[in-house]
Amino acid sequence: MQLAELTWPAVQALNKDTPVVFPIAALEQHGHHLPLFTDSLLLGEIIHRTAERVGDRVLFAPLTWLGNSDHHLDFPGTLSAPPRTYLDLLGGLFVWTKTVIRMARPRAELVDLRLSVELCTVYWHYLLLVWLVLFAVLLSN
Repeated sequence: MQLAELTWPAVQALNKDTPVVFPIAALEQHGHHLPLFTDSLLLGEIIHRTAERVGDRVLFAPLTWLGNSDHHLDFPGTLSAPPRTYLDLLGGLFVWTKTVIRMARPRAELVDLRLSVELCTVYWHYLLLVWLVLFAVLLSN
């Protein structure tokens, strides 16, 4: 089951024990003969085939194609998140998942959710700021 295809009420109705998979790939060089999106294409196909087999037992988040590929930056077309940004992205995904699980509990207490929601807000606002700065740098060149 694909998160991107569900409505928020459908997500809310999911069993709190539903596993969530965050597929993480990259956009980097793979020699002269393969496209930059090779990792993401391969992982996308693996996710597609796996989702067909497991049906509604597993929830798949959209594929994250931005990796930490600084070691490929000498090759044109490579897109890479700096290590700190990449770790913040992964940390944000983890905190978001914990928040969704907490919110799915029957009679979830507001005090239990507050810290998780605050952490999600901090992570995602930080990442938005990083992206805005990167786009500004790219546009200025």
